[in-house]
Amino acid sequence: MSDDSPRYQFYQADFIPPPLDKRIATVEIWPTANHADGEFEIRMNASFGVDIVALRTGSGDVEVEIEIRQAEVVLKEHGCLLQHGHHYYEYFSPRPIEKRYIEEANTEREGSLGQDGNLLPRISVRGVKKGLKSAAWDDSDIGFRHPELRTVIVGDWRKGSALSGTFPRTYSGWLASRSNGSEASGVLAKLNVRKNWIEIRRVEVGDAKTAIGRAIQSVRSLSPKRSAPKMELFSDLVRELIYLQLQSSDQKDLATLAAAGLVVAERGAFRPIAAQASKCRLEAPGHVLLRMLNAPDGAERATYDALISEVHALQVSGGSDFFPLVPYARVLDVYLRLTSKFEIGAGAIDAAKVLEYCDKKSFLLLKGLGLIREEKGGVQVFNHFPQMSTIMSFQAIVRRQKTIAFVDDLLRNDPLVSAYDVGRELNDKFSKGWKESSFQRYGHQILSWVRFEGTEADARGRRIRMTEERVKLLTKYVAEGVPIDEIAAHLDVSRATLYSWRRSEKNTVISKYGGWKLVQSNREED
Repeated sequence: MSDDSPRYQFYQADFIPPPLDKRIATVEIWPTANHADGEFEIRMNASFGVDIVALRTGSGDVEVEIEIRQAEVVLKEHGCLLQHGHHYYEYFSPRPIEKRYIEEANTEREGSLGQDGNLLPRISVRGVKKGLKSAAWDDSDIGFRHPELRTVIVGDWRKGSALSGTFPRTYSGWLASRSNGSEASGVLAKLNVRKNWIEIRRVEVGDAKTAIGRAIQSVRSLSPKRSAPKMELFSDLVRELIYLQLQSSDQKDLATLAAAGLVVAERGAFRPIAAQASKCRLEAPGHVLLRMLNAPDGAERATYDALISEVHALQVSGGSDFFPLVPYARVLDVYLRLTSKFEIGAGAIDAAKVLEYCDKKSFLLLKGLGLIREEKGGVQVFNHFPQMSTIMSFQAIVRRQKTIAFVDDLLRNDPLVSAYDVGRELNDKFSKGWKESSFQRYGHQILSWVRFEGTEADARGRRIRMTEERVKLLTKYVAEGVPIDEIAAHLDVSRATLYSWRRSEKNTVISKYGGWKLVQSNREED
């Protein structure tokens, strides 16, 4: 290898994290120079456009055509040093220029000095038809972001949003270097959006026979005076639901739209990251959308405000203490059993009956998720999204937990992150005080929840409580000569579970009714 040939090279990894797919936004990062000291200069090009988002509601799928008008590009360090060079320019306001009717005038303002002493470019605003001008003309409106913030604001390409000139597509001067000589480094370019940077262009329902399809058709059949305000607020509600599912767990005012990773690796040592190219599919509570569409005339705004409060309350309901030590599949299986055995919202259920289908650890997790609530006289089981399937509703609640959102962000930043590193990051973030030897176990468990992974074996691994009512049934079936396999089916347990009860902590209850003697004799005859 010659002296002028770099030992390390930049490689582009086209990873676009779910749920947004690759078509709605792209980031291209490439090296423009290789330096002898191991530094590389990066140029960045960010483009935004229109895409289709599919909302699964449980009341019919809704296709939403969204337009990203503006985004914030953040180059984030990941095991490397990140610095700025001297060529850093920004021409756009971080928010749309407000309309204000003023006398037509031309205004020019000299650029200000950056920290490095370079003069930033002159900004011009020309009034058109009595003027388009920023309401408050100060430095914050010019849209410069200091290089130390490591942020670039990309403005709206549509006419009227740029302060002057044409949309500059490239930025240069970003420098990245390896943090050490042995481990590969990387830079993550994240595209963030705010709510007012997302525009809903079209809302369509795939099947007009669904509940939402019928409701939208009904609204559109009204006169424009009656339908317009309702559909406008409906679009705002859809935008809010989309934004909430993209929202960062740390920065509530920004949602991550897409990201691309750039890896610095030794030649021949690069591991590519597969791109996500599927259509964006998000989930939304169908009953919320239906209530907006069915709002009485004149009550549209009040209905919208109430629904926004409801979805935000649900969004922030996730607790920071959600650290599941039970497999995802097992807890989901328990919740499905409870919702099928007991009527939701029918009042308090006897706790002993609930515990027949629910082990203690799963009960505590469901309680922490707000899906079970202990009240005087019993227990209530909840489904917060009654118009969605039970599984989708369960997963929607899980996603709102702070710990789940935190790990999801880790996966977006590094899809190859190990279970050990996840456990370590959780320990540091939430001050858990775990031993280092436990990082792998805790990280592996919560990753199964973030990915909604699990097996039937995990679900069958639940422990069903032996209650007096079950012992009585057991005694009755054995006395009637019911085969052991049928007894297990009647009690909704496996044959192995039936025998394992003999060794359980409940054997004092069992011996009280003589059940085990009967079971054992039945087994010997079998």
